[in-house]
Amino acid sequence: MLRVCQWLHLTKAYKYNHQNPSPKWITKLKSKSNHWMQPLIDYNKTKPVNVAYPMHWVTLIKPSYHIPYWEKDVISELGFTNRIKSLPILNSQMNNEKLSKIKHLVLIEQLKFKENDINEINNVNLKDFYIDINSATIKRRKYWKPKMNNEESTEKSKQYNENWNLSYKLLDKTVKRDQKRFMIHYEYVEPQYEYLYNQDGKEYRYDHERQNQVPSAWIPFHSFKPKS
Repeated sequence: MLRVCQWLHLTKAYKYNHQNPSPKWITKLKSKSNHWMQPLIDYNKTKPVNVAYPMHWVTLIKPSYHIPYWEKDVISELGFTNRIKSLPILNSQMNNEKLSKIKHLVLIEQLKFKENDINEINNVNLKDFYIDINSATIKRRKYWKPKMNNEESTEKSKQYNENWNLSYKLLDKTVKRDQKRFMIHYEYVEPQYEYLYNQDGKEYRYDHERQNQVPSAWIPFHSFKPKS
């Protein structure tokens, strides 16, 4: 039951709103057409439905120590170890129940497939695919394939071989050049350098006569003899 004062207040406000209509700027806004919003409305209607992906890409964010034992058991059941911190896990009811227990320790992403490769995975070896960790997508490996032998490629290869063909004249020139430069066995024999005496022209460094003599500054005091 409303009190009398509240009831009177509500009746006065109701009468005031009906006697005093809304100002002009509100009526102008209501009269304007909202055709500019139509593309946004159409886009939301035609928005694709979120399809459940077959696999999750799960990564351990927080450390697994100082947590309850049942959470440690779930982490070990899913296959996480000290080294393995990220794993692909099937999107099944059993796995989702396990992930719900450790959702505060884990980051769950959708493991995406490329549109062209979704239908081909069942018919092709899984060795041809790999998981890109940065984008959490399964991609096909790119193998090097040799080009087909077309007429243009064969002509180019012939020209290349003709330019670098090893002829007798070229061999003779190279051998004569090595003979002139004394480079016949430079690939197989290491050089042995023999330095002769005074080869550098600085014989004053090798004064053999004074080599055995002790300089005057090195004579000890007790061996000093005064002149007679």
